[in-house]
Amino acid sequence: IAQVPRLRGLAIASPDCAHLIAQVDRAAPGTHLDDSGRFETTTPDFPVLDANGAVDFRKGVPHEPLEDGGRDYKIEVGWLPAQPMGSWTLGDYAGLRFRVPKDACRSATLEFTAHPYLVSSRPTLDVAVLVNGRHAADWHFSTRNETRQVGVPLSLDGKNCDASVDFLYKRPGPRPALYPPGEDGRDLQLDFIEMRLLPSGPPGAQ
Repeated sequence: IAQVPRLRGLAIASPDCAHLIAQVDRAAPGTHLDDSGRFETTTPDFPVLDANGAVDFRKGVPHEPLEDGGRDYKIEVGWLPAQPMGSWTLGDYAGLRFRVPKDACRSATLEFTAHPYLVSSRPTLDVAVLVNGRHAADWHFSTRNETRQVGVPLSLDGKNCDASVDFLYKRPGPRPALYPPGEDGRDLQLDFIEMRLLPSGPPGAQ
């Protein structure tokens, strides 16, 4: 159940729904009924990236003042609503889900433009990037107010071009009970500005 918020479009249905509800209504208090096998769950296909593979994570792009940049590709945990300068992630984990165009499925690079939240209590940020559950890249940030291009190599199987890209965040030392005055009290991590899908070649600066 804890994972359900991540599954946008999750549907649970049964052709016997009316009968099952009636069965529950008739059951005596304390009766255990397991009808899980009579339900089907479905989730929508991953959204397909545009042919140019570009995603703008800023709010109001292109020319839509209420648009949450990249929303179709974001899982529903780990992201704050988009702002004019990008989409912040927070907590230990965030992720993206999308389908890559077939001509880039076997060999491509995802290039992200992003900058970290670095302050005195959080001077560095390490990010492990997983693609479909496999370790794909490591990023290290230690310079404040720095916007960088960082890359993730993609090598999908050529048949299933779905990509689950997960960002696992790690800060040095334990989290303090309270952050110092003047610092944002949220566990901000990376502000994503843009993503591009490059046909092939080495990832961006790490």
